[in-house]
Amino acid sequence: MEVPDTVDGRPPRSDWLALALIPILMLALAAFSAAQPDTAIALYRQRKFPEAARALEQYLTRRPDDSPARLLLGLCYQEAGDRAAAERVFRDAAQRRPNDRAARYYLARVEYLRARFADAEANARLAMKLGEPPARVYDLIGLIRAEQNDHDGALAAYDAAIRSDPKSADAYLNSGVLLLKLGRASEALARLSAAITIDPRSAEALYQRARAYLELSKPAEAEKDLARALSLSPFEPARRLLAQLRAGVGTAPGRTARAMSPAQVQFRNVAESAGLRFVLENNPTPQKRLIETMAGGVAAFDYNNDGLADIYFTNGASIPSLSKDAPGYWNRLYRNDGGMKFADVTEETGVAGAGYSMGVAAADYDNDGYVDLFVAGVRHNILYHNTGHGQFQDVTARAGIKSDGWSVAAGWFDYDNDGFLDLFVVNYVEWSPSLDPSCLDPTGTLRIYCHPSAYRGASNRLYHNRGDGTFEDVSKRAGIAAHVGKGMSVAFADYDGDGFTDVFVSNDSVPNFLFHNRGDGTFEEVALPAGVGLTDDGRPVSSMGVDFRDYDNDGLPDLIVTALARETFPLFRNEGKGFFRDETYPSRIGLASSRRSGWGVGLIDFNNDGWKDVFSANSHVTDNIEKFSVDRYQQPNSVFVNLGNGTFEDASAAAGPDFQTPRAHRGAAFADFNHDGKVDVVVSALGGPAELWENVSPDHNHWIALRLEGTRSNRDGIGARIQLTTRDGACYDHQYNQMTSAVGYASSSHDGVHFGLGKAETVEEIEIKWPSGTVQVLKNVAADQVIKVREPCPLQQGRTK
Repeated sequence: MEVPDTVDGRPPRSDWLALALIPILMLALAAFSAAQPDTAIALYRQRKFPEAARALEQYLTRRPDDSPARLLLGLCYQEAGDRAAAERVFRDAAQRRPNDRAARYYLARVEYLRARFADAEANARLAMKLGEPPARVYDLIGLIRAEQNDHDGALAAYDAAIRSDPKSADAYLNSGVLLLKLGRASEALARLSAAITIDPRSAEALYQRARAYLELSKPAEAEKDLARALSLSPFEPARRLLAQLRAGVGTAPGRTARAMSPAQVQFRNVAESAGLRFVLENNPTPQKRLIETMAGGVAAFDYNNDGLADIYFTNGASIPSLSKDAPGYWNRLYRNDGGMKFADVTEETGVAGAGYSMGVAAADYDNDGYVDLFVAGVRHNILYHNTGHGQFQDVTARAGIKSDGWSVAAGWFDYDNDGFLDLFVVNYVEWSPSLDPSCLDPTGTLRIYCHPSAYRGASNRLYHNRGDGTFEDVSKRAGIAAHVGKGMSVAFADYDGDGFTDVFVSNDSVPNFLFHNRGDGTFEEVALPAGVGLTDDGRPVSSMGVDFRDYDNDGLPDLIVTALARETFPLFRNEGKGFFRDETYPSRIGLASSRRSGWGVGLIDFNNDGWKDVFSANSHVTDNIEKFSVDRYQQPNSVFVNLGNGTFEDASAAAGPDFQTPRAHRGAAFADFNHDGKVDVVVSALGGPAELWENVSPDHNHWIALRLEGTRSNRDGIGARIQLTTRDGACYDHQYNQMTSAVGYASSSHDGVHFGLGKAETVEEIEIKWPSGTVQVLKNVAADQVIKVREPCPLQQGRTK
């Protein structure tokens, strides 16, 4: 079968753009009505597009020259999500009637939706020569140019559409949305107001104008527009934004006027000299098995308690046997011997693994003081218990852990605060070699990896730690199993400050999950009303990796998610009271990431200036994408530096001479591997050497790192929330973070909690809220050290020097 949707099955634009097709759809329907196949028309009007398409296919076997019927058939396929079939039908219509402007225009539309931009613009201009109204053509060209980051060209095309037809509501709307993304809110407001004047019933224009009003700090006007928009059409982002405003949050932009001059971030790849000679063998096959492009989890953790973070890589296997039948497929553990030197200790530690491995999660689940490992894989999960004697023992069966599906990632957290870490396992889709369909590129000649829509989704698993080395599957009782998604990764934080850790799951091409912890052993899925299920465009993206930390130092954990090219890397700012705001474009992450496809991600302070930056491990999902698309498969990694005012600057080009090396990057883990106070990064790459990015940023800012030891809480202190206070003259600066090991895509970073301190040589106060409820305060702590903090017993609570 051909891949449904775009060049790789993933929509290049937001669903609101489909609203611009409504007048066109009605035009085709009116023209078609004269042919009188009443069944197909009725089905179309009922939005039963597959059924309408079947009726039209039958009708066209009898009347193949009915051009309006053929155009409507293409629109039925397009509305049903099968854009490959829609393109086939429109191309056939254009070939049958070369001078049919409508057929050529519809073909250009679907080519645009499938990210075939050069073909789309050529056919759009040909349609205009054949008589298609210039305003509609220029509006389409504006959309095409905007997707290619040619913003000036896009605005020029929209202006041409407006000059051609001053009543072109779509051109005003689309240009207003683009201006809003570019941060030109006042200009956007004018364009969107013009669109509403022309079409007062445009719910989309009202919603977008409300967003412009919010950027201009006019919440009352925004609330009116949102209420009007919802009276015209149900739209989840508008509903969520209105609820947010009425709750008294989100009334002003999450940015300040102050922007720092950021300290430089630089890396150098030292993998070869460090002895880190791992190659991720994903075993690509001509059949394009989907599992081949999804591997690559990495963990950074100290397995032997020598104070140095070691590195564990997951690896693939033979296909279709899914067996590690050669050493090249082994998962690998590298011991950190200090001085950025590593030794392969896989055999002696017993962690080579079995099956086709995907993700890894590190934590001390039995509180014995040694970090254990969970390895997620394709129908083969493994729980490794760290014996404390330099070896690991496979205790999967004894512990009660199942391997009943395709698990991509996992994470450890204590959801009931009983002092024992529980396990959350992220499952992707129902898959086996026999269930893998055949998917083709837009030309119908190249085999490609199928879009997630070709597979049934799966629910995730929650295992409760009984405290005796065994686990109970409580997925159903806790409310997790009721939600079927296509999970890629998981991150944890107490986003509403109620003392119970919540769960975010990134889903591929379906809405994300945010499981709110009720505190009674059950969870409520709230992603859509909270504002993190979809982007502000009202659509899901190909969510990959995730980190759940406070990037703006307001005390509330935020979310950064990686996705594919033209989907951006969504950034959701925690507004409080259970709401998040999509800050992707206002933060400048949106434009900077729009041409990149990301997997691993972390919110980490790389230059130690007190503000968390963003690192992403990049590559497209489709290894032959360049044969039929403008996208690139192998891509360099990215680093976006936090400017301290709610915005980020793309610092990738200046991050080092070898930082721009393109590879098929996947997982990433973060740790200070050489104890110089700067966080380093290890990255896996499909079919290529792993990268070890030593942080060699030149500024000598101060830092501090905390290694927590729980007593009443879990021993790792996972879930502990930390507030750090430093002094800058008469002013106090606050930072916030939490202890977690679930970071990025299918990866784990277990290296304590790191803070950059800027020029502060002393930390005035460190407040730790342990999962047990214990609050511990440290005073006047010297900078530039790793400090071990043990949770006090109840009688010892309070302030500590």
